[in-house]
Amino acid sequence: MPIYRFHVPTGVDPEPVELPHDDAAWSEAVTLCGEMLRDVDGNLPSPTGWLFEVFDASGGRIIEIEVRAQRHGAAPEQQGD
Repeated sequence: MPIYRFHVPTGVDPEPVELPHDDAAWSEAVTLCGEMLRDVDGNLPSPTGWLFEVFDASGGRIIEIEVRAQRHGAAPEQQGD
C-alpha cells in the first residue's frame, strides 16, 4: 500500500501512514481537519489561517486543505490575540 505523510498546521505531524489510495488519503485529511477544528472549542483567534497538506511517498503534495477565518466588524479586543 502507498505511504502518505500528513503535515498539520498545529502540533506535531503524525507518523506516515499506509493507505490504499489517494481517495483514502483525502478522507483521512478531511477527518483530521474536522477533528482539529472541533478541538478549537470556540477559541479560534482572528485572523487565522491553517494549511493541511498530504504528501505521497515521493514527497509530492497531493492534497491541500486551507482553512481561513477572519472576523469583520468586531472591536479589536473581541478579535483575539
